[in-house]
Amino acid sequence: MPYVREAIDVENPAIAKLGRPKHQKLLDDDDQPSRRCSFGFLKAGWFWAVVIVVTVICVAAPIGVRTTKRLNDPVTDTPNYKFNGTGLNTTIPDTFDASWGLNPNETTTCDMVATDMPSVPVPKGQPAAALKLQGDKLVTAAGGKEVQIHGINWFGFNNGKTMVDGLDGENTISHTWQSGDFATIVYQLRLLGFNAVRLPFLFNDLLARKPQDYSKPCPEQPPTAHELAARTTNPALPTPPNAPIPFAFVAPEGSEAGRCNAYVPNTGNVLSRYLWVVQYFVANGFYVVMDYHPHGIDLEPGVLETEQNFASAWLRVWKALTCLPNYEKDIKGRVLLDVLNEPDGVDITWSGTDGRPPLTGYLLTVMDAIDRHSPNQAVYIVQGGGQDKLGTAWGDGFATNASLVKERNISDATPFFKALCSKPYKGRVVLGPHLYSGSISKNNDVGEKQWQKYADSWGYLMKAGFCGQKFPVIIGEVGTNFSAPIDTEYFTDMAKFMQKEPPADKYASSKFNNWIWWAYNANSGDTGGLVDETWQNLDWTKLGWMQDNLGLTPWYKQ
Repeated sequence: MPYVREAIDVENPAIAKLGRPKHQKLLDDDDQPSRRCSFGFLKAGWFWAVVIVVTVICVAAPIGVRTTKRLNDPVTDTPNYKFNGTGLNTTIPDTFDASWGLNPNETTTCDMVATDMPSVPVPKGQPAAALKLQGDKLVTAAGGKEVQIHGINWFGFNNGKTMVDGLDGENTISHTWQSGDFATIVYQLRLLGFNAVRLPFLFNDLLARKPQDYSKPCPEQPPTAHELAARTTNPALPTPPNAPIPFAFVAPEGSEAGRCNAYVPNTGNVLSRYLWVVQYFVANGFYVVMDYHPHGIDLEPGVLETEQNFASAWLRVWKALTCLPNYEKDIKGRVLLDVLNEPDGVDITWSGTDGRPPLTGYLLTVMDAIDRHSPNQAVYIVQGGGQDKLGTAWGDGFATNASLVKERNISDATPFFKALCSKPYKGRVVLGPHLYSGSISKNNDVGEKQWQKYADSWGYLMKAGFCGQKFPVIIGEVGTNFSAPIDTEYFTDMAKFMQKEPPADKYASSKFNNWIWWAYNANSGDTGGLVDETWQNLDWTKLGWMQDNLGLTPWYKQ
């Protein structure tokens, strides 16, 4: 989503640098405290007294009002401080800490990342089939059966929470297993039909923080699998009688009666907990997208200062993942790396902006470093940028057509794809555009204009490819509150393009059904969450739409 600079909290210079959170709703002028005052010229003695009074009323008071609204206050108040996990409450380092990363030019060992290993037992369960790329499709590594990604974004490792958000009871009515226990929520997501999760993170949060303890009393009895199955059944539809639940609940080791999240590891750094969360999702049959998710160019200034810093930080996270004891057996082929979220938000484009290197350098340097240490393993998701004049934004923007680039005066993605053609990992790259409707993006193109834009940006890379290489697409973020008519029209037309239904079939290249909904979190400004603002009740308008239009298949239909 678009990045807008704004001083949010003048009492905290670090937070003030962050700018407006993603999906932050703009306040109307009428909602802002008035700073306009007038008074006549008075005698000198009174004049300064009045100046002081007026200053207090017109300047100090509004600042006080603004700063008493903390960005992590309950979302049931005004949208002024709703957030979606874009660095809020994050300590910002002055410079890049070299100890965060590993030198891409040196041999790395698992001893180097020993502190990043989870200290609790590996979760046991049934991982999904490992993936590989085959042209513009995602297929199983064994057998080549097509796989469709139906995912959910769940942030928290990028906003200082040190865990997926919503477990602390801060925004909930009460502490309940259904809405406040991590493992119980994961099981419900699986019952709803999701098979993938995207976990945004910041390097600062993973490597420079201590985990917060989310263990808390949950006094009532834990719900049974059948109770959770009933909860995840659309209340507008009858549950088929005696429908079998196709998968079992995976109870984490260390669970305690009467306490939610007692099993979540609290020792080590946050990266070790992040990797434990990745393992738990994989054990429950999910594919996992590890998503570096900065928002605002001052958020982690040292990390993106150079391509080498960026690659160094990524390499440490990747090395820790591959050093997990069950990596080869369970993790490999089930985790994708979303290299850089929404490059436009950090002023990075294909052509380079304001002294920053081109996006090509950032992406290729990371992929080169990881592939040098782990050849033929990682699957990468890349996002585009610098093509807003084409009507794309927020991770979209992969056009290479010379005439189109010149006509629209957009940043050209051609150098990236030309360089990628010579790389050994060119067949392990997925395109990950983000798609939002006009009520959020302010772009009201629908129908033919919308489909042509998709075709120009990334549809052609699925059909014809580049230098003979076709690319799969996963819509890395898609979401809405369905608060305006444009929302339903836009997403209906998007689904037609993905399914290659008439009349969108004239523009679409091939059918695909890979998407990750934004977001589970209730504290995601414009889109809201999969749960309401109490974090307890599922939003069946969204879930019903996903089931009807995007192929989300709940447990009782599997």
